[in-house]
Amino acid sequence: MSKLIKILLIVIFTSSVVSFSVLNKSVKAEKLINETVKLGSNYALLAKALGVIDKNFLGDGSWKYERRTDKFEVFFPTYDLGEITIDDIQTIKFHTNKPLPTNNENPYNFYLVIYTKPDGINDNNWYGYRLIAEPYYSENINAPADSWIEWTTDSGSSNHLRFYDPDTTGSYGSYTDPFLQNIQQGPINWKIYYNGYPETNIDYGSEKILWFSFQTGSGWTNNFDGYLDGIIINFKNGNSLTIDLEDGANPVWVNDDWVGKLPGYEISPGKFYGYNAFDKIQDGVNVVTSSGTVYVAAGTYHEAITINKSLTLQGENKEETIIDGESNIGQIVTIKSSNVSITEFTIRNAKDYGIFINELTTPITGIQISDNIVHNISYQYGAAISGQRFSGEIVGNVIYNGGSTGINLAALDGDVNVKITNNSIHNNIEGIFFWAESGYFVNANIIGNEICNNKYGVYLYNQIDNIVIHENIIYGNTEYGVFNNVSKIVDATLNWWGANDGPGGVGSGSGNGVNENVDFDPWLILDVSADPTTIPADGLSTSNITAQFKDNYGVIPDDIGNLPTMLIHFTTDKGTINPTEVNTDSSGRATTTLTSLTTPCIAKITASAPPYTPNSEDSIFVEFTTLCSISGYKWNDLNEDGIWDENEPPISGWEIYIDLNNNGYWNEDEPKTLTDENGFYSFIIDEVNFDYTNWIECSNNPVFDPSSKVYYPSIIKISQSDYRMWYGSDSGIGYATSSD
Repeated sequence: MSKLIKILLIVIFTSSVVSFSVLNKSVKAEKLINETVKLGSNYALLAKALGVIDKNFLGDGSWKYERRTDKFEVFFPTYDLGEITIDDIQTIKFHTNKPLPTNNENPYNFYLVIYTKPDGINDNNWYGYRLIAEPYYSENINAPADSWIEWTTDSGSSNHLRFYDPDTTGSYGSYTDPFLQNIQQGPINWKIYYNGYPETNIDYGSEKILWFSFQTGSGWTNNFDGYLDGIIINFKNGNSLTIDLEDGANPVWVNDDWVGKLPGYEISPGKFYGYNAFDKIQDGVNVVTSSGTVYVAAGTYHEAITINKSLTLQGENKEETIIDGESNIGQIVTIKSSNVSITEFTIRNAKDYGIFINELTTPITGIQISDNIVHNISYQYGAAISGQRFSGEIVGNVIYNGGSTGINLAALDGDVNVKITNNSIHNNIEGIFFWAESGYFVNANIIGNEICNNKYGVYLYNQIDNIVIHENIIYGNTEYGVFNNVSKIVDATLNWWGANDGPGGVGSGSGNGVNENVDFDPWLILDVSADPTTIPADGLSTSNITAQFKDNYGVIPDDIGNLPTMLIHFTTDKGTINPTEVNTDSSGRATTTLTSLTTPCIAKITASAPPYTPNSEDSIFVEFTTLCSISGYKWNDLNEDGIWDENEPPISGWEIYIDLNNNGYWNEDEPKTLTDENGFYSFIIDEVNFDYTNWIECSNNPVFDPSSKVYYPSIIKISQSDYRMWYGSDSGIGYATSSD
């Protein structure tokens, strides 16, 4: 029994709607099933074969057996099929393809075996009877080479299979053995088929089937090559089962809810358990074709995964698709092939490494680790993501509690070339650690990451080259934000160090520290502005408040879009800010709105960036003021009496401005307007900045030229509350009266 278990491929077929146990002669016609199941390369390996795509009878591939010392064996048990007997079989067909013809010189081929259940009569250990049908003993022994040949129990076929019982007769087949139809007609007397054998009376047709099996002979496996596909079993009740033997699949689906499904079970249309649907990620990885995709549903998977082919491993979402090492798996995901992408997983509780990238013989290229959460590494020298001599990208991951290191990359026997972008790396000893042995280098772009609350943000050790550290958020690292243990200067410019005055350490600021050989100037600062800076104190007027990251020379860098999103906190001591928390956009900018009070005052607005300390904030002032209006009319004062008579037309399109600096001509910062079709104009102005209110124009000279220079007017008190302002130009004079 132990030998059988070792080679056994247990396959039980069930319908996705009705259990496959309906395949018995008691089934009504409306329950008929014509089921096709697919079995892939992982089961081929258990049967000592290979799934291949170079030949196929059904689907896209087949199983290939190449000469070896151990025989091919695959078993299909009937545990859920009910009481299926040999009499219930209508036909059995299978298809083979050999590089040599099947004839006297090359008789070897896959053959069919039907095992019956032991019933206490003439049993042979764990089974009752064993009926074997070898293609060589069919009526056609000259099947051509390199062609798909059908072998069948159908009567009248040129390849009509015959059966023998080696345990009963001691024979290993002949050209005169009975057909399935003979066996189903009644008891078999083997003396008829084998001269000199004692008479027998065995009713095989009533025997219950234990297994359908396909095998090769143990004595000739080292001389046999061939392909097997297209196994079709028809039952007399009208049901049929087609077994499609395949190579790997693409795509492949994995769902831990499918634990306990039986191989060949069609989970949903086109998804067959054991072919392209599995409950373990490693099974999906093993089966998927090169450059294919394994889709993993949300769930928790307790396993170690080794990837040794090009593929994409795609989780449903990183919060709920979890690979858990339970702190006893050394490396949860090991990548040993180029062109591998892993995205949307939580990878947690590894003993040594969450993701380990290493192949001992050749460098690895084209690695993409993106949008994952990797955390909780128990080994004190472990790492969330570790790699040696590879090139690729580590993008958009959240990496924390990595044992020793968040990302640990080493150039051993080859260079490392990597882009580390848009990751959040925190609560490690070293957030990022690079080192290399002599003669090799780490080349890296570290751009747009949040690197915070580690002991060292970035630690560079030995043989680094072409390291660029730009547009990162680096703060809260207790020893250094960037520590360079190499004499070569590293470019760490245009980073936010958690303070407007720049990094500490050898830097003069209060932000995260740097040591020697780190170029950090220019760095990024947070600058706050308001537009406008003066608004009416009416409880309704607003000012747009903008927090903008720029360099310490006041320039917005061209690549500011690489800066990670930051949550900016806005506060004001007067008025109302809404919203108070805003994420920066792709321009490194966050905008909110200030609403005034109803009393004149000056508001202080403060914006703060991580780590939200006094050194990481900037402020701006906005004045709330009361307003007054200046309005008037322009008309053609025909009689020059300063009174607008009915026959005097208004002047439209006249340019009016307020000469704030008293220089006698308009400047760009001075308000101006045009008279309308009725000659009317008006200004709303800040009372604080003017000595007059409610200005009403009451006279003008029709020859007054608005485009010529207007001399600064003189103002004459004409009553207790009225003023008259005289003004003139090269073409005329005019006056206006105003009231306090």
